[in-house]
Parts: sequence; C-alpha cells; structure tokens
Amino acid sequence: MPLAAFLGRFPVTAPGTGAAISADPDDEAYVPPPLAGLFAELAGATLAGGLLRVHTPASSRQAYLACTRLVPDVEERFYPFAFDWQGREFALDIALDVRGPDGEADRPVLVVDPGSGAGLATGLGLDGWLTAAADEDAEPDPFARQAYAHWCEAVPEAGAPAFDQVVGYRIPLFLDGEDDVRNQELRDRAEYFDTCTELALLARRLPPGSGLSSPVTRPPRPRDRTAEAPDAD
Repeated sequence: MPLAAFLGRFPVTAPGTGAAISADPDDEAYVPPPLAGLFAELAGATLAGGLLRVHTPASSRQAYLACTRLVPDVEERFYPFAFDWQGREFALDIALDVRGPDGEADRPVLVVDPGSGAGLATGLGLDGWLTAAADEDAEPDPFARQAYAHWCEAVPEAGAPAFDQVVGYRIPLFLDGEDDVRNQELRDRAEYFDTCTELALLARRLPPGSGLSSPVTRPPRPRDRTAEAPDAD
C-alpha cells in the first residue's frame, strides 16, 4: 500500500487512537479485512490539519449505516475508511474480488458526498487512489485543499473542524446551493449527513421539474416601529 507518498503530501497532524481492530463483524471494533492494514496504522488520525481524517472502527460503522441511506448500493459492499473536511465519505468495495496484474485485489473506492447527495465512482482501487491523491500535479484536487485553505482564512475563529465536525453547506449543492464559503458553516458531522440525506431522499420523490424550498430560512426583517406609532395629535 503506497502510504508513504500519500502521507508525505498529507502528513499526520494529530495521531490516531491506537484502538484495537477486529475481523469479527459482530464486534464493535470490526474492520473489514481489506482495510485492516490502513486502520492498524492510521485509525482516528487527522491528516493535513483537518483536511482529511481516517475513521476509527466505531465511526466507520456509523458512517457505513449513514451512507447506506443516502446511497443504497453501499449496503453490504462499500465500507467507509476516511472522510474529508466537507463530510465526504471515502469507502472501499469490500465485496468485489477482481485481481489485478500483480495478483492483488483491485477494489474500487467510492466517494459518498452528502453535499451533492450522490455516490461518485473514482474508478480507482485503494492503492491507485492513494497514489493519485499523492500526486501534487493531479487534477482535480481530491480533497479541495485550496477551498479548505480559503475557508480557514475566511473564518479563522472556527478553527480546524473537530473529529465530529465538518464544514457543511447551508444549502446543499443538489438544491442549487453555491459552492462558496458564504454557503458553508461548521456543522456536526452526523447531523449534517443526516440532514442532507433527508433532503436528498425528499428531492428524489418529487416529479421532474418540481421545485424544493430551501431548508434555510432567513430571519424576519426588523419591524419598523416608527410606522406603528400613533400619529401625534
């Protein structure tokens, strides 16, 4: 696994939990065997100052359940191993067993994006995904690093998101929200994912061409007290 180059570009800035892992699906510390090596080394770690985080066994299981609601194809196939600052989940296909030229299983990585309400195929196995992400000349930037730097500069008081936080969209992209810092705010990671899922599921049930109101309500305009004052006699 080409982790060295990947960690060279996205270094560990907060170490992992060191939690034990288990291959027993009924165990709370369960990690699918294809991901055991990655979790053993990096479970719970923060990379590049909050740009990316590697799941713990517990958070991975919770993310798996959340992803299956948004993207049903995830169930019994893909398993999340990391998430980025925008709450996008990176999941590995643990069911497919297609062997590459070197005899190793070439399991593709899927991106589950709550902001766009969709699962996005990368077309890359885990090694290829790590290698591509480590390429500084690669386009597009896999974790929107420049956008993250812009957010940190624009909202310095927020600081780096905690493990249970993400920078989420006030209005998701699938509701025509803008991909801009003015449409972003620090959110609880699980709450944000669940909110986007509920909205995405609602949008899918609407007939084509239907509008969907924004989930964000603007505060009422201040009332003009002077207009309400009685006329002086």
